[in-house]
Order: sequence, then structure tokens, then C-alpha cells
Amino acid sequence: MLLLTSTGRRTGMARTHALLYLALEGHYYVVASNGGRSSDPNWLHNIRHEANVKVQAGSRKFDATGHVLDAQERSVMWPKLTTFYPGWAHYETLTARNLQVVRLDPKV
Repeated sequence: MLLLTSTGRRTGMARTHALLYLALEGHYYVVASNGGRSSDPNWLHNIRHEANVKVQAGSRKFDATGHVLDAQERSVMWPKLTTFYPGWAHYETLTARNLQVVRLDPKV
């Protein structure tokens, strides 16, 4: 699990969420599953509004930029993500929406 801290788009306050992630080639990928609910999680709306976030993965803390994958990028990553955690594929069957994938790019 990682801790993702984004800025609330309405309140401007820091909001922290614990999320399952896949680390791959220096990036961290999280899925906006919201447990298969019909709406996107608030943290996704926050990242769309303000892409600069803070991340803690294990003992590593860093600033990052959140990038919502487009359809082509998602199609490449989705099989890797669902192999890592099949629950994401199940969550997608519970809702009519495509679950968005966010790549967290650490700032250097």
C-alpha cells in the first residue's frame, strides 16, 4: 500500500488515501476502482484538478505528478495491473465505468 496525498479541489486541504499500487520502471500505478462503485473516487477528481501530489511508498516519501492514463496507455497497463491484483478486474465488472489508471511520476 502507498499513501497518496492530494489537494482537495474544493477545500484546498490535504487529503490522504491508502491505495494498492504497482511499482514498475520507476513509476507507481494506482487504480481508481472505488471498490467497483459507480462514481470515481474523490482522489481522482483531486488529481485531475491538481496533479502535484505527495506519495509515501514504504519508507520512501516523495513529491510526484499524477497522470491519468489515456485509453491507449491504459490498454497497455491494464493486463499488467490485473495480473498483479485480479481484484481490479472484478471491480470493473461491478460498474459501467472504465476504471481509470493513474501513473505517479516521482519528481527528481
